[in-house]
Amino acid sequence: MQINSIKMAVKNSILMDIEKSASQKCVRSDKSYLFQKDYPNLKEFDFHKLVAEIATCQPFLLESLLAVSVPISRVGNIKLIQDLIPCLGLVYSLLMSFRFHELSRLQRVLMNVFMKK
Repeated sequence: MQINSIKMAVKNSILMDIEKSASQKCVRSDKSYLFQKDYPNLKEFDFHKLVAEIATCQPFLLESLLAVSVPISRVGNIKLIQDLIPCLGLVYSLLMSFRFHELSRLQRVLMNVFMKK
């Protein structure tokens, strides 16, 4: 029983850290990469910069997403990780724009791409 309560306390602490980091990115003074929505910034969108934000602000979330998507037998496969960068960025972008609608840079990039086709 003691182990379960410790496990729950650790889990709650991690979840609170994730929530706090996410809420800080919703403040205009601590700009997220997803805030920049003017045309030049949309044109220069870079998934690597978005994933760098995740790595800096939400490292546990990034590790969790990688744990789900990369089998243990392929950990360390650099090409696989490089191929995952757009997927990781998309997931993070969708979650953050759901939390705060102004974090919609990627959605606007995609809308512009589809409108031109």
